[in-house]
Amino acid sequence: MADSHEERRRELIIKLTETFRLLRAALADLPIPIQIAPSMASEPEDVDRMLERAREALQDEPMHEGARTHLDMAILAFASAFDVAHIAHHREAMQWRYDGTLFLLGQTVANITLATLLADEES
Repeated sequence: MADSHEERRRELIIKLTETFRLLRAALADLPIPIQIAPSMASEPEDVDRMLERAREALQDEPMHEGARTHLDMAILAFASAFDVAHIAHHREAMQWRYDGTLFLLGQTVANITLATLLADEES
């Protein structure tokens, strides 16, 4: 576990970026690719809108229903992690905010993995 506020902040940025790339790749690999920005460098509100649009587009994907549900949960978990990380960065950096963000990022990865397994099983 990271010791200082700055170390935790760096760890979160790395994990957010890695998880965002994984989510982006999963969405781009769908039967009807869903394209999202290559990075989270824009304003938080733009990221929120982008993720909401991705959730909406996902509903029209011709895919296994369980895979769709897990991808939707992955987007939701990532959006929640992004929000908590933003709060941790701009307000008091309490340990639970970092831990919560890491937990939500883990949920994102787990749901992407499950969606991929279900989609592969169907094909």
